[in-house]
Order: sequence, then structure tokens, then C-alpha cells
Amino acid sequence: MRNCLYRMMVAGVACVLGLSVSVAYADGTDQAATQIDPKDLVWKPNPNLPPGVETAVVYGDPTKAELFVFRAKWPAHTRGTPRTHPNDEYVTIIKGTWLTASGTVFDDSKLQALPTGGFYHLPAHVSQYSMTGDEETIIEVIGMGPWGVNFKATQNTDK
Repeated sequence: MRNCLYRMMVAGVACVLGLSVSVAYADGTDQAATQIDPKDLVWKPNPNLPPGVETAVVYGDPTKAELFVFRAKWPAHTRGTPRTHPNDEYVTIIKGTWLTASGTVFDDSKLQALPTGGFYHLPAHVSQYSMTGDEETIIEVIGMGPWGVNFKATQNTDK
């Protein structure tokens, strides 16, 4: 059932994106491809994430109700405490190893390692925690804004 809902959601997003591109071209608006060279990314500390984590917006504006893409650069051995996000996230590991698990209490034994190229979908309001391995890790997050993180929404209930 969950797999079916996920496929329906992905198909719906693809249709919406396809229709919006078709409408833009149908009205005669000239559209240019968005291209970003990694060396041109502007990395900034993100006060919503652990100290040392920096983010760079690739596309859109995560603070607005629109499609966004950003990358987050996490130093080696950085722990992200249990947290939730208001909207679904689609995460690809660009560099390094990302360890993640669902739950409201950080439990090293439940972490699953995703190497470079790995992917996961995090549904809205699902409590998740993470950490990086022995090297700097860069993840790419895609979603609909506004993006946010809520550390207070998690409760230590699964002990």
C-alpha cells in the first residue's frame, strides 16, 4: 500500500512538473535551462542544523511554498539529533556516507549507512536522526517549501 501511494505521488509530481513546463512553453514564454557549476555554489552556515553544517541553495527558495533543491555539507562525525520536517524530503547522498534512522531517540544500532549515490525519501512529520561517517558528507535535499526543521516535535517515547 505504501509503495503504491509513493508511486502515485511521484507520478503526480511528474505530471504537475510536466504540465507547468508545457504551459510555460505554450504561452510563448522563453525558458532557459538552469545550470549550476558546483564551484559556484555559495555555502553558508545554517542555524537550523548542527554547528559546522553549511547549506547551499541550488534551485528555488526553501523559505517559500515552491519546489526547492539545496545541498547540505556535514563535517565528519556530525550527529543530527531526532527531528521532523513539515514536508516530504527526497535526499541523495552526493559525497561521503550518510547514516540515518527513523525514531525519536538517537540509537546508533538502528542507523543505516547510505554511500555516495544513495537515496531516501523522508515523509513529512516522521522523526529521523542522522550522522556522518569518517569524512565530510554532502547531501542534496529536494522538496516543496517552506522547508523547516522541528526538534521540539520529537518525544522520547520509544525507550
